[in-house]
Amino acid sequence: MNYQSIFFVITKVAAKPKIKLDLLTCRRFSKYWYVELVYADRTDTLLDLGGVGQTKGAIAEKILSAYGTSNPRLRFYVNDAYDLYFTFRDSNGVLCNRTLVSNTDTLTIPNVDIVQPICLYTNATITAANNTVMQIKTYTIDSFQVPTTYIKYSNTPTFNYLVNLNGAYLLQFSKSPTSSVVVNLKLEAQNPLVPVIGYKEAEIGKNLTMVVLNSELFTSLQLFDSQKIIVNPIDSNSFEVVNQKQYTLYAVSETCGTQIMTFAPSASPGIETTIHSVNCSTGTVDISLDFGYNVTGANYGVQVNGVVYKLGDILTVAQRASINVQIIGQYIKSYTYSIPSFSSNVTYTIDTYPTCSSNGSITFHYAGGNISDIQVNQVPLKFNQMEFKYNTGYSVQPLCGDHFNIRYSNRPLYSIDATTNDCLGTYSVVLQNYQSFKDIILQDVRLNINYTSTNGVYSNVFASDTLSFLYQEKSGCSYTSFDIVNPLNNADTSSFEVYQQLTQIPTSCSEKVSVNLQLVNKGVIIQNVTLDNVNIGESYTHQFTYGVCPQLQYEFYINDSISSTTYKILTPAVCKYSLATIQLESVNLLDLDTIWIDNIKVAINSNSATYQIPSGQHVVELFYKNAKGGCTTILNVDLPHTSNIDLTPTITHQNSSNCGQPTGSIVFSNYQDFSELVFDSTNATDGSFNKLENDEYLIKFNHSVCGVGNIQVKIITDGQIKMDVVQPATCKPSSGPADGIYKFSGFDQLGNPIQNIKINDIYYMPGIQVMINQPYGQSNYYVQSGDFCSWYVTGDFEQLEIDLTYSDINLYSGSIYGTFNFNTSSYIRIEDSRVPGFSGIMQVNYNDFCTLISSLPSFPPPNFDIQMIKKCGSLDTKFQVPQNVVDSYYITTSNGNLDEHNQVNAYAGLYIYYVSKATRRYSYGYYESSNVESAPTITYTYTNETCSGSGDATITITNPDPTMSYILHNEETITDYPQPVNGKWSNLPSGPYDILSVKNSATSCSSSQYIYVRSNSPIVRASVINQCSATLGSVTLSTFINNQQTTNVEYSINGTQTKSATSLFSAGQYSVKAFVHEGSCRQFVNMNFQVQSNLIETQVVSSICSTASIIATSEIEGPLVIGLYNVTNGINSLVGQEIRGNSANITNLSNGSYQFKITESTGCSIKTATFNIIDCSAPTETPNNQSNQLTPFSYVFLVVASLILFLNI
Repeated sequence: MNYQSIFFVITKVAAKPKIKLDLLTCRRFSKYWYVELVYADRTDTLLDLGGVGQTKGAIAEKILSAYGTSNPRLRFYVNDAYDLYFTFRDSNGVLCNRTLVSNTDTLTIPNVDIVQPICLYTNATITAANNTVMQIKTYTIDSFQVPTTYIKYSNTPTFNYLVNLNGAYLLQFSKSPTSSVVVNLKLEAQNPLVPVIGYKEAEIGKNLTMVVLNSELFTSLQLFDSQKIIVNPIDSNSFEVVNQKQYTLYAVSETCGTQIMTFAPSASPGIETTIHSVNCSTGTVDISLDFGYNVTGANYGVQVNGVVYKLGDILTVAQRASINVQIIGQYIKSYTYSIPSFSSNVTYTIDTYPTCSSNGSITFHYAGGNISDIQVNQVPLKFNQMEFKYNTGYSVQPLCGDHFNIRYSNRPLYSIDATTNDCLGTYSVVLQNYQSFKDIILQDVRLNINYTSTNGVYSNVFASDTLSFLYQEKSGCSYTSFDIVNPLNNADTSSFEVYQQLTQIPTSCSEKVSVNLQLVNKGVIIQNVTLDNVNIGESYTHQFTYGVCPQLQYEFYINDSISSTTYKILTPAVCKYSLATIQLESVNLLDLDTIWIDNIKVAINSNSATYQIPSGQHVVELFYKNAKGGCTTILNVDLPHTSNIDLTPTITHQNSSNCGQPTGSIVFSNYQDFSELVFDSTNATDGSFNKLENDEYLIKFNHSVCGVGNIQVKIITDGQIKMDVVQPATCKPSSGPADGIYKFSGFDQLGNPIQNIKINDIYYMPGIQVMINQPYGQSNYYVQSGDFCSWYVTGDFEQLEIDLTYSDINLYSGSIYGTFNFNTSSYIRIEDSRVPGFSGIMQVNYNDFCTLISSLPSFPPPNFDIQMIKKCGSLDTKFQVPQNVVDSYYITTSNGNLDEHNQVNAYAGLYIYYVSKATRRYSYGYYESSNVESAPTITYTYTNETCSGSGDATITITNPDPTMSYILHNEETITDYPQPVNGKWSNLPSGPYDILSVKNSATSCSSSQYIYVRSNSPIVRASVINQCSATLGSVTLSTFINNQQTTNVEYSINGTQTKSATSLFSAGQYSVKAFVHEGSCRQFVNMNFQVQSNLIETQVVSSICSTASIIATSEIEGPLVIGLYNVTNGINSLVGQEIRGNSANITNLSNGSYQFKITESTGCSIKTATFNIIDCSAPTETPNNQSNQLTPFSYVFLVVASLILFLNI
């Protein structure tokens, strides 16, 4: 083997940015150590390079194949000295022996020894060892996670570093100001104990109180200010501190020794808000702000939206405004408050409902002021009660808040059954209460169509968004219009089927034809049209309109196949390969354009239409032309031969052990019987063709008996190409190279290796016969050897699936750190890894060309049932922490410590930090909040409509508060409902609703709740019995409304009406449309079912010796139920018990007649023929061996009356 000129050099470079394996931040470092390779024969050798740490035995990233990369590298990421090893495959692809290179002077990565800190805020001891290569002048260290000013250590390889944060750090070895390298360290405390500090809520004019929440875990706590002056404690765990001033806490414990924590306190005072009044006429709200205590003379100032403001004064702000409150002075803090929109607590009740011939009355309830504050149709009310007219709209405008509308009429209750929800759909509209109207029609104002109903059902309605009912309640009443709320989807979103049929069979290509088109959408014919005078083989665009759809078009093609041409054999073929003479009949020679026989174009014989074709099966294609297109006639020709003389030659394929010259040959025995053997003008006088290359050869012959003919012969290369996986592929990029490496080996017929095989590909390494950078999956290769051997091979390579797993994952102070690992046995060479943006994924680029994306571990906040507290009359928000959480955790927040009620103010989101008292582990949660007023939550229950359009849904306020008023609003119909009776609204249609609650004594105290009420559709269930014999299968349909069965249903199965719940069917798919007539529920329901073919076959053996046995099978795999019945003298008695399985053997039978019954899983059963059991003492008879195959000899089909069979033309 040849591996001269191989050099290994340890070099430090500035490479493209890399990410350390620890999952800390996205900050990148720019330098790492690698081995650079230079070797002479890289195009002919497959390098396998690795490294093993001398101390820890860790394996560095491994390189398999450096071919195709400009700077192949082996990266080291473990603090150790490495032994390098490498192997090669020689020119025969054989692995060379492993070679080891070990030189600690040049191969030692700068080694860093670390004594990890006992706890956070204690020292780690770091020894950055020097070596003979690097003359280190200084070392600097910085946190990878929270970058700060570098801490520098000069000429001291061993130093102590105070660790304030677990995670990754950067240690820089500096040889000179321009020469340095960075090594990444992981520093992690061995014990989780840390002082947990928090602050009581700040008070204006006072310093902060800092509290060590877990002081009982420490034997000593001392606090020093920035001047190193000790701060006297208030008590055993609290100190008075100044906001934003730096302090150092010394905490001593048996676990950690002395922990040194430096911090600068930051806390804010809480502001309380009060809503005093709402001015509806001006749309403003009067509020005030204060701290809840007297702060006269203290150093503070307050600005509201930039204007200086005095606490305690009334501040008038607009409804829906957002105000910014800023404290300046001793404490600097900004707060944002949202001013809501308030509504007057106006409700109403309907005393009597109007009719079209008499008026009703309505009473308004207004607890907030004078009744004249309320305007109805822009006129102030004079009294609480007013006249209520039928089908008249009333717009009610309270003094405060939005207006609402009142209208009453006996509106239609309806449901819609649609084939599709776009403009190609067809509706069936069902009225539930059609009998309550004297006259009612369904109209489409856009299409100008009036639909009439049959028993309240409007059929074949075009899908439209402009449908409305026009109805008269009774004689003498005016007509009323009611719009159907039914928005369409985008036009023409569903597909339709097109059936086309020629009205006459053409006899020539030039003949004009007529074609009938039927366009069908979900079983409904949306157009039926016949087009005349069209050309065969021509493409057409047919435009049409349907319903409210824009103009539609359909492109169709008139099938160009005509079958008028036939053939007859004039002269049969004598032998196999001999030529027969056929004549084509009914050929239109004037329009004939070309003739193809077995995809070979032949000359047109315009005189006699005769052609010579070898014996066997062939395809003759005739192409005609007409004015616009063309036609095709396809003939399948089968030509027999009359003699069994074998003319097959002896074929010798290309010899794969002699690829330097062509070795293929075709030899005919008894060549003296041939007067002609010709290929490409070469006549084989000795009956042989030699020195043939890989190709296909058409040899023409003239035989003394067989006459003239053709033989097609193909020469290929013998032997085989074997493909082995050197390195399995883990990826398959959409384009470009991958990471699979496959070894190609050639073997001749004797199994000897074929030398010098090659593939014309940039990724092929000819010296070792290896393809690199290959994907997984199926790939085709053209393999050659020498000038004359070649093979087409297909490789189907499995993917080596890999994934990332994470370990040592921890959460600390809002950051994640840990390690990711590839879970694969293959060597993975990492290029870089990163967390793009805040995507929550890890992206790793590896093996030069592959990328793996994996989701990062998630850390949802602890589920501690933290409650948000809001109160009427205030914009303030607080969070309540349960007592059991307080008992188990040390808790502080981004707004200070919890108060004596375990509550804390929240202004725009709140971080709550938890340290477990049991494990000392840290976690946190973020809780959304906003400073906006809210009333108590509305609790409710509701029931859906019985069925679509029944209008009998309900919404009920659970335990209604008498101090609150409730308003219900339907967003879809823009309808407002009166004050509920006992908290309940009844007779509601389905749709979206809003419940608004307003406190009677405080208009500003309100809240709302969104509800969507749905319809309970009837459910149709199908009990299917399969077809297991010539007898048809069956289905029994049943319909349920709210889990109660109803029988008042009409069914249509595949378009055939039936009132019977049980019907017989052959195997197949069926569609059911059920029309339910139950009370207020009149609705179409659709469902599908399938009758399967599960034919049962049996073989029965009866015996004279009191024994009967059976073997039974069915089409659908599964056990059968077998029962033996005694049918002697007309009785029908089960013998013993039924047997579950596919066979049975029953003994000790008495004399008599018997019959087996076999039942499959759905209940379909068959019975075998009757057989007799005879007394054993009688003369022996030949057993009756009987085989029954129960198959459907005849079928009964349901025929749809209007079914049209469309031919494929």
